[in-house]
Amino acid sequence: MKALNERKRKHKKRNRLPQAERIVSILQAALPLFAQEGLEGTRTSSLCKSAGISVGLIYRYFPSKQELFAEVLEYCLKLSNDPFRTAVSDLEPGSDAIAFLINAFITDIFLKHKNEEIELAQKLILRNMSADGKFAKKYIRKKLRSLFPIIKTSIEVCIKNKELPANRSWKNWRDVTWIIRHLLIVFSFFPFSFPKQKLYSERIESLRFESVRFCLLAVGFSPEATEILVKKVAKQSVLVI
Repeated sequence: MKALNERKRKHKKRNRLPQAERIVSILQAALPLFAQEGLEGTRTSSLCKSAGISVGLIYRYFPSKQELFAEVLEYCLKLSNDPFRTAVSDLEPGSDAIAFLINAFITDIFLKHKNEEIELAQKLILRNMSADGKFAKKYIRKKLRSLFPIIKTSIEVCIKNKELPANRSWKNWRDVTWIIRHLLIVFSFFPFSFPKQKLYSERIESLRFESVRFCLLAVGFSPEATEILVKKVAKQSVLVI
């Protein structure tokens, strides 16, 4: 009996994680549950089972389910660590930069090897949009914040070069970029194919170029300028961002 108790103590010791690692493991276990069931639909017992810990231990780190949910949302924000930063730093403001960014965003939508946690975070955003929407707004701002300066400067350059209409106010430009940005966000949450049904598997490249063409025309580029930019986009390598 003494030997058995000793083995149990050693087994418990081996399973004991440092506090920081334990917290991350709880957040990772809670993310898919909150993404599928939401805050109200997720039971504490399910959270404990998924994390492989007792109710007492989960309450030790998170006194309430609401606090755990809030920390999961913050964890999701860290998953989206400004993916455009490197690409944006190398861009020269202008029409090429606008086409590049639109193509980069659309290419990311069509990628087949997205991180599973990021996909779960997106599901959580969709649920939040039907609630107070605060987390969704924060997540989207964080992901796209590095783009705003280059987009604004690029529009100014294009207006100066007479590639875009000069009779729009900045309020109008904000409206245009807002519409396109949100359209692309909708694309990213509701892609053209689904796990059990590949709707356009043979036409991904065509859809990508048509999406870029649509957005460039919506911004205000002429059909001729749009075709030139689409041809440049076609020569770009597929980005992993």
